[in-house]
Amino acid sequence: MSAPERPLVRGEILQLACQDYKFGTLDPLRLQIGTVGGEHHLDDGVWIEVVGVVLADDGSPVRPRPTTLIRAAAINRARQAEQTGVAAARRAHRRTGPAPE
Repeated sequence: MSAPERPLVRGEILQLACQDYKFGTLDPLRLQIGTVGGEHHLDDGVWIEVVGVVLADDGSPVRPRPTTLIRAAAINRARQAEQTGVAAARRAHRRTGPAPE
């Protein structure tokens, strides 16, 4: 198991592949963390219990997401992907300026 580098925190946003969360079929699932529960040691690894909000691609809330299990090993990957996406958006904004109104 690859433990998260730091604990999950309320408000953090993760984009998760279908195989990295239980239960559902969104691929990817973009989730804003609400509350963090305990660890679950299952046959296929360690999973972290969370409750949160599903987000649209533009970051707007879609619906609450009841208890979800996130694969602990996927958290660092999801954080890296989120940081890469944010950095790319900032670079694009600097090149093109703000969107016209």
